[in-house]
Amino acid sequence: MQEQGKDYETYIKGHERFETDAEYEAGWLAGEAEGIKLQQQAVAVGSAAAGAYGANSIKKEMDKNDPDKIAKDAVKGVDADALKSLEN
Repeated sequence: MQEQGKDYETYIKGHERFETDAEYEAGWLAGEAEGIKLQQQAVAVGSAAAGAYGANSIKKEMDKNDPDKIAKDAVKGVDADALKSLEN
């Protein structure tokens, strides 16, 4: 996982040391496994939150941010007959 504000997403593995140092290899593999586990947990939490939020709620939020719907709501109930005289 990438931390906010970090320029590098991955660490640089010392390939020669990885091949020759059993402790280094074990530590590297354990770190990778832990990172994958944490990432899977984060995805699961996010998915559960999205599911709890519900599809209808998501649609309502999307409708709130729809420019066409906002414009229609803004002029709802406005008498536009006077504007017809501006048409050519």
